[in-house]
Amino acid sequence: MKIRFSPVVACLVGVGVFIACREVTGLGCRACGIDGGAWPAAMFKALLALVALAVVGVDAYVLRGRTAAQYGWRWPRAHWLDYVLAIALGGAAGVAGALLVVLTPAKGMGSVGGMGSLLQIILGVWLWSSITEEIFARSMVQSWMDDHRRRMVNLGIGKLSRPVIASGLFFGALHLSIIQADVDALTVVFVVMFTTATGLVAAYYREKTESLLLPVLAHIAANVGGMIGGIIGMTIRMILT
Repeated sequence: MKIRFSPVVACLVGVGVFIACREVTGLGCRACGIDGGAWPAAMFKALLALVALAVVGVDAYVLRGRTAAQYGWRWPRAHWLDYVLAIALGGAAGVAGALLVVLTPAKGMGSVGGMGSLLQIILGVWLWSSITEEIFARSMVQSWMDDHRRRMVNLGIGKLSRPVIASGLFFGALHLSIIQADVDALTVVFVVMFTTATGLVAAYYREKTESLLLPVLAHIAANVGGMIGGIIGMTIRMILT
């Protein structure tokens, strides 16, 4: 028996897991008197990763449907150029998204998900969020769609498989949750756009290399690029004003 879904069903189940983990984390934080700060977000991402790891364990070692390697837990089958392109494309998505936010009337994220010091940003956003979100989105959800990877969609400038497209859209759609934090509509649009682009890059390299390593590197690059783009954008605004 193998856990398998169509791309649509896999994404819907993934959204359900995402919402359930967020609610459980919220209940746990309130019960422990934790209100605000970086801990709720870090605990939520940890729960997402733990659920994904549990699914991998059950499917690989109980149901015997897929091996852990088929869930991306393997060294990538990749050329050095794949590493360069994954990091470059992820970073470009982050820079572009930040520039759009800073150089337009968008109000930005403000303190949403703020991690405090640079060290907290590096550990909490660049590393922790990137790793846990990729375990959830690419190891679990995208792997559920593997049976459809030979079904390609022609985008005009190239072809991508249905799982890659669905995984990218799924990742972008998850960030619609920032609406609940009273973020303005234009910022929401830009954030969803650049996270979808990041998701497509990560999903493509998850499928191509059959590993989580390059998706994680692309995701980290996107988060780093977001900070770099923000600095560049603020510098441009200072020069122009």
